[in-house]
Amino acid sequence: MSLILWLALALSPTVEQAKPGQPVATAPTGPISTANPASIAAYLQKEGYRSKLFADDGSPYIESAANGAKFYIYLQNCKEDKDCQDLMFRSSYDLNKDKPVTIDTINLFNADNRWARAYLNKDGEPVIEYDVLFTDQKVDEKMFGEAIAIWVDVLGTFHKAIDY
Repeated sequence: MSLILWLALALSPTVEQAKPGQPVATAPTGPISTANPASIAAYLQKEGYRSKLFADDGSPYIESAANGAKFYIYLQNCKEDKDCQDLMFRSSYDLNKDKPVTIDTINLFNADNRWARAYLNKDGEPVIEYDVLFTDQKVDEKMFGEAIAIWVDVLGTFHKAIDY
């Protein structure tokens, strides 16, 4: 490994070193684990997605994008903001108020979709969520890649449904 790469990796901040609300540099990919949120962000980058890991005052989360929309990956079911068990992907949309998305549109999407759920938030904006469960805080790259592929496909379908 080159000295520059080694120094960059050695000096990259970890989740614990980050300031609240600031992005955290990602770590090299390896086993994907909710115990190491940087491994999730690194995997997304390796697959060509942009990703930023944030260490907020609560549980860590990742910001990314696909199909022209920003989405977030929230670590869930954590003990003391670590030892998380699963992930929730979420994307929300502030669309044209002259042509709001109706509850009928959301219900049709939900009826035809196995993997994700959608709803209108308190402001009437459409939101889509998707859960990914881990076993013992780990998942292999192939399985996680399948989960990402499903999410990206569902986002595209949701965008068509809400005319995004």
